[in-house]
Amino acid sequence: MVQVCFHGPLAAPGVLAALAGGARLAAGHIRGAVLSGGEIMVPGIAPGPGELPVVTGDLDGADLAALRYVATVLGLVETERQVEGPAGVSATLCLEPEAPGAAPWQDAEHLGWGAILGFVVAEILGYRGSLSAAEAAGRLPVMLMRAASRAEAAAAAPKPLLSGLGLPDVTMHERRRAYSSYFAVDEMVYSHARFDGGHSEPVLRAVFIASDAVTVLPYDPVRDRVLLVEQVRAAPIARGDATAWILEPVAGRIEPGDSPETTARKEAREEAGLDLGALHFIGDYYPSTGCFSEYLYSYIGIADLPDAAATLAGVAAEGEDIRGHVMPRAELMRRLMANEIPDAPLLVSAFWLELNLERLRGSG
Repeated sequence: MVQVCFHGPLAAPGVLAALAGGARLAAGHIRGAVLSGGEIMVPGIAPGPGELPVVTGDLDGADLAALRYVATVLGLVETERQVEGPAGVSATLCLEPEAPGAAPWQDAEHLGWGAILGFVVAEILGYRGSLSAAEAAGRLPVMLMRAASRAEAAAAAPKPLLSGLGLPDVTMHERRRAYSSYFAVDEMVYSHARFDGGHSEPVLRAVFIASDAVTVLPYDPVRDRVLLVEQVRAAPIARGDATAWILEPVAGRIEPGDSPETTARKEAREEAGLDLGALHFIGDYYPSTGCFSEYLYSYIGIADLPDAAATLAGVAAEGEDIRGHVMPRAELMRRLMANEIPDAPLLVSAFWLELNLERLRGSG
């Protein structure tokens, strides 16, 4: 057995359940220590005033091997700290970044890294035995985005429904990852409450996993123009659709620590070279609940759209090749009503713009 200490978000309930679920845990502290590292997920431990609370547990060989696999994926190294617990002071193995930096670390500034880390650790452990730690580490950025989406969903208040049913009325019997790369596919076996008061038999369902994303339709209320972006898309290619290049709003995935509003502004700069003015929130929604976990936050972004705003853009490192199109709002609506643009977020955004046109023209 090896005594291990868990500090900061490593001591969050979800992380402890994944890494030390079978261990007997105890509260402890490290004297003269504080968390450090600035804007990082797992902080370091630096000298400082007061006592740093930690959780300790004795891990056996199998649990310790799993812990070390996770630590390697997260880029953490083993350190020895003197931890004071119920049985006195003892040398304890801790996991920290190799060079966290001296800047103070506060979880409140990081949107609750503990909840995010719990989902990340669970996904990492799912790769043990099939991926090396180095291979799993290469997927860490997208794991973080998926985990942030799950943490956001877990923290959000449920939408009001006529039936009153919700996630507590679903029993998950099995969930396994069938595919994982930038996107993932999960197979789930679950049963659920029925509208007649009974409970369903277990059903097998597959779902395409993607992290949360933002769409923003730039609109110039002075010129009454919008900007659309055009790019080749994998989904119509996979379907065999002759329309493989799609007109869309600006869009991008939300990175951990970023808000939807921050992402909307960042993506407008990257995909269209625009610095947006006021952002008008349309809504947040699933584009397709039957098969796709992606959750969208959509906006209208006020922008200055002269003819020169239509440019070529995109992040080369991400293989993006994007062309901007500036067009009158009336032309966009004509194309939509003629069924020429098969993009759901653009449909939602354009019709919302029509409903709120006078208000947006007045407020800018």
